[in-house]
Amino acid sequence: MTIPHDRVFFTSDLHFNHQNLIKFCGRPFHTAGEMNEKLIKWFNEAVGPSDTVYVLGDLVVGSDLSCAARLNGRKLLLMGNHDTLPPEAYEDIGIEVIRENESPAKRFMYEGFQIVHSPAPVMREVFPAVSDGPDSYRAAQRKGVLNKVSPPCVCGHVHRNFRKLGNFVNVSVDVWDYRPALWEAVREAFQEPDSSVFCTPNH
Repeated sequence: MTIPHDRVFFTSDLHFNHQNLIKFCGRPFHTAGEMNEKLIKWFNEAVGPSDTVYVLGDLVVGSDLSCAARLNGRKLLLMGNHDTLPPEAYEDIGIEVIRENESPAKRFMYEGFQIVHSPAPVMREVFPAVSDGPDSYRAAQRKGVLNKVSPPCVCGHVHRNFRKLGNFVNVSVDVWDYRPALWEAVREAFQEPDSSVFCTPNH
């Protein structure tokens, strides 16, 4: 199979090594080892060596980065709540760490889109009562305020809670067939109808 090169992908929440997440998020695997190998296989089938992948957090749970080291492409990590190692640990295996954080003044931008790990800080700018969880996302959706977020926001962290909600698109592997999403597909997803908000926990 010939893979076109020099493309850009977005993904999030691979959670390598995280056995409990399989049950929490209903992933179709029996063990963390099986999950690791399938995620690596599907990632590398999609991504070529000269492609670029933005990982919006929660790449690996724990200190074993060997799975991440096997992934194709140039990888840039916006660290999430499970990316607990020092940035230098990821850089040592060739992963670039994005240093911008989620405050408005230092938020990472890509082609005019806000890029974050968790959507909650951005949602709070239009609905201050938002907390990090599906009930809160649903409340913000009912208020009709999430379409007011500007620029639009690409996020991870929320797993299966939603794929598209207002001006947010979630690139968690759980809603992209466990594979990285091409940037063009992410942009197109902003035209989808809002997802139902599923009550699976964030991890």
